[in-house]
Amino acid sequence: MRLKRDIHSYVNPKHKYGHAGDEVKLIEQRGTVWIVENEEGKRFSTVPENLTEDEIKIEEELKVIINPVRVAQRPPAAKPVPIQQTSLF
Repeated sequence: MRLKRDIHSYVNPKHKYGHAGDEVKLIEQRGTVWIVENEEGKRFSTVPENLTEDEIKIEEELKVIINPVRVAQRPPAAKPVPIQQTSLF
């Protein structure tokens, strides 16, 4: 079996369990969730829609370059003025 798309962690979306086209083997089926193991021996869960028996044609991702616009910086905060008050007590 192969992965149709990248599989990310739900807790930490930056962590990838598997990349599109990676070979995985089915370990167990639990209802609508399948436990699979990648070539490195790491196990993770996925849904059957993310798996295929066919060869995957990996498309190159287009990298979009965005020119960030500089945000105007706030002026420095004014220093607090000491209170000129005499105590009533």
